[in-house]
Amino acid sequence: MPGEKQTFGSDHSDLFRIVMLIGAVIGAVSLFQTWFSMDFVFFRIDYAGYDFYLRSLSYPSNFPSIGYYAYMPFVVFIASAAGIAVSALTFTKHWKKGAAAGFFLGAVIVISALLYVFYPSSEMAFSTPGFSIVWEIRLMDYLGSGAYSAVTAGILLLLGGLLLMVRKKAAPGA
Repeated sequence: MPGEKQTFGSDHSDLFRIVMLIGAVIGAVSLFQTWFSMDFVFFRIDYAGYDFYLRSLSYPSNFPSIGYYAYMPFVVFIASAAGIAVSALTFTKHWKKGAAAGFFLGAVIVISALLYVFYPSSEMAFSTPGFSIVWEIRLMDYLGSGAYSAVTAGILLLLGGLLLMVRKKAAPGA
């Protein structure tokens, strides 16, 4: 109605809050997506984020040698779970703390995902009763959708927190 005061979305801060929340949810879901995918002629090797830790305990021969990269999907998941709580905090009167924490958690997610992507090299072995193969791989060459989702989630959380802090500093009465 004309003459009524519209408050939702008037300064785009609600949009930034929603962007933070969407980024945090995408980051949490990335743990269950494929982080490593390798195609061969007759078979395919796919590992979700949680598989790096669980399968390395059970099947050490069919797994890239363990390095710090195996824990990066869990770091992304924990930071994203905290990001969901922080994003919800921005809808309350504690939005300043939520925006700053969202910016920090977004940076942690992006750094963790990039540490995974740029892991120098790893050794992968495949063995059956008839033969055994060992070769060097770079994780960058076999990225799955989980790594891309984690980077996207971190950027959304980082930008949402940053833009919310900048927007609210420009309008201190809001």
